[in-house]
Amino acid sequence: PVSVIALPTNIKLGVNSPSEVRLGDYVDIEISLKNTGAAPVYGVTLSTYSNDTLIDERFISILPPKGTAHIFVTYKPKNEGIHNIIVRALWTDQSGSSNVAMASTKLHVKRDVNLYTYVNVSKVDVYKHVEIYGFVNPPIENLTITIESSIDGGLTWVVLGNVLTNKAGHFKFVWTPDRIGSYIIRSHFIGSEIYYEAVSNVISITVSKTSPKLTLSVNSNSVTTKDKVKFKVTTYCASGLYFKVLQPAKS
Repeated sequence: PVSVIALPTNIKLGVNSPSEVRLGDYVDIEISLKNTGAAPVYGVTLSTYSNDTLIDERFISILPPKGTAHIFVTYKPKNEGIHNIIVRALWTDQSGSSNVAMASTKLHVKRDVNLYTYVNVSKVDVYKHVEIYGFVNPPIENLTITIESSIDGGLTWVVLGNVLTNKAGHFKFVWTPDRIGSYIIRSHFIGSEIYYEAVSNVISITVSKTSPKLTLSVNSNSVTTKDKVKFKVTTYCASGLYFKVLQPAKS
């Protein structure tokens, strides 16, 4: 009797793609195969998936020993997010046994967001509240928006605070300036795994000093020449603090 020994077969599989792509663009996924066994490999079915959805399938009739193959799959993602790209090779060896090889990579599909900002006033006294509003398009909830100000025309920016967007993609921030000057205000989203960085339009605000309001009062509206009169001066500052100055009694 003659014994026929099937030579072992094995495929080394690799997959490579850009780490990120903008939503709406195409991406090329490179797949490499190498037969590291001693016998030819026949009838390889090569399947490519994105998050468990089949996006491409190829058939390789033969891959000789030490032979290699390179295949490019062009893919256009339909939604933003982290896409797990999985490639699976299936083949049957000479003994009739089924074999499988797998490889994977991650693709970050990111989309642009537009950021808009507006305020309730363009001029304000120091220590008065300024309401800063804005929204992102498309509407996205729970994005962290940083409110920034600049007094040098945008050369440097100071963080005023952070705020989250609501379900409609809107946000509101209340700022109380404590220094006079000409400011420009903007909103800034630093970006994430699935959204690109965005900077809003700039808004100009002039913060001015204000004169305190003085109120003079006396302890009586009718006195004689011998009565003592007490004067009281109340000063109201823009910060909301009251100062009372009492005039010593005079006859």
